[in-house]
Amino acid sequence: PSKFKNAIGADKKEKFTSCSVSTVSTEGRLISVNNNFLAMAWSNMGEIVVVDSSTPFNIKADQPRIKGHRANVLDLEFSPFSSDLLAATFDDSSVLLYKIPEGGLKEHMTQEVQIYQKHTKKVPFVTFNPIASDVLCTSAFNGEIHIWNAIKGDSFCELNSEDTPTWASWSPNGDLFGVTTKSKFLNVFDPRANKSILKHQINEAFQSAKFAWIDNDKLVTAGWNKAGAKLLKIWDVRKVKDDLTSEGELTSLQIDTSKTVTTPFVDRESKLLYTVGKGEASTHVFDFSEGVLKKGLPATSTEPSIFTVMWDRRCMDYNKNEIDRFARYVNSQKVYYVSFTIPRRNPGFDPTLYPPVETGEAALTYDQWISGEKAEPIKKEINTIENKF
Repeated sequence: PSKFKNAIGADKKEKFTSCSVSTVSTEGRLISVNNNFLAMAWSNMGEIVVVDSSTPFNIKADQPRIKGHRANVLDLEFSPFSSDLLAATFDDSSVLLYKIPEGGLKEHMTQEVQIYQKHTKKVPFVTFNPIASDVLCTSAFNGEIHIWNAIKGDSFCELNSEDTPTWASWSPNGDLFGVTTKSKFLNVFDPRANKSILKHQINEAFQSAKFAWIDNDKLVTAGWNKAGAKLLKIWDVRKVKDDLTSEGELTSLQIDTSKTVTTPFVDRESKLLYTVGKGEASTHVFDFSEGVLKKGLPATSTEPSIFTVMWDRRCMDYNKNEIDRFARYVNSQKVYYVSFTIPRRNPGFDPTLYPPVETGEAALTYDQWISGEKAEPIKKEINTIENKF
């Protein structure tokens, strides 16, 4: 049995308040978090507030922020290798890269370090490759997908999912890139081969389907069937036929019949799957350590979530047996953290709860990646990695 099946989730007491986050309609993430910073797309067009993520506080009206670009922010993501690099997409088809000064913003910042300019439509998603430094992917409303050299701003290749993306993500080893679309399909691409390796309908409803990678070969989707049941399904991308359709559905589980769009999050070390529905107050937990989805204990918060993002596992407070943490933005203009811990009689570091975790170091350079080299994430024992928590 999984040692993580009894994970208990609870809201942390400290909260960021007076968070005037943008109300623009987007499938992307209007907040992003890492071990140093919390970024929030602000209600003033094009502005982004970036604060120290370790100490929640009440955000003042004159809080220093990123300013200057006059378009609505649609998505935010920090680099997995440089906590001071923040990518942002906008509804004027722009994608910008910002470098946060050491120690955070002390005054308003207006200068980006790179602009990516090949898209002709709005760009709801930007995401960094999890293995290779300086590899960035953007996905636009018309299905255009560009792979970039993040520092130089060059486009390495162009793919097309043929429709507006509803979620986008790299496989853990950075080989494959997946996109779900409003046309109800899951598309998986091999960018270095410049080809599609999977296209399969995963959703039978009008609501947006989303997904997360479990490992390099399997992923989990959250969508609906014709009867209106919301389903989690696990797929194996290796089971692909010549026409790019798949017979790779391994297992499925009905969550409920609500119409709220659900985002799955995966902790690959603990083999736990979390789901958060937009407009719902609960974070649901599933254990898939045995290859099937088993329901765990949900964490019920006091307010429904609008946007939720997951922390890197290397940032967990291992002295308190914390295994996962989420940042949630809610209607009352607050951002608070939901922490999942494993109950133990004796406090302190328990090495049985912490398989080696990703360190935040790149395993490949950009040039190595585009030349076809392969690698797995660099991992170390969590208590050997410097953490803020």
